[in-house]
Amino acid sequence: MSKESDALIAEVEAFLASERRRIEQQRIFDAGMLLILLAMRGVTPSTPEFTLRPGDADAPRLSRYLLDPGLDTNLATVRIEADQEGRPLLILRPNWERIAGLFGRSVQQLDSLMTRRLPGVINRHRATIRFLLQLDKYQWP
Repeated sequence: MSKESDALIAEVEAFLASERRRIEQQRIFDAGMLLILLAMRGVTPSTPEFTLRPGDADAPRLSRYLLDPGLDTNLATVRIEADQEGRPLLILRPNWERIAGLFGRSVQQLDSLMTRRLPGVINRHRATIRFLLQLDKYQWP
């Protein structure tokens, strides 16, 4: 092969490697945000299901993270109901084994993380979390 071809191949490989790193970083960020959003709602592995309303500030991200294709398959099941005024409600049942698996942890380890460590992180970064949620406010899937 010519030097030009070798250089082009090297550039393509460098680009693909940088994209892989970017995608991995985004996945880590999204998985962390999923835990933070669940913890902010008081949802932990001892919570069998929780309600999500389309108008909730965290609804776009939570539905995007938990529902297929989401961060991974089968992270939650969903049931759609209506509130007293006929508005839709999503009743989500997290699959805690699958969620814990995203982090290479057991459900018990994840529960400890969500109840002991995350509240401090949330308190320290509440303004940033609110800003990120505001970006999604009108993007209900």
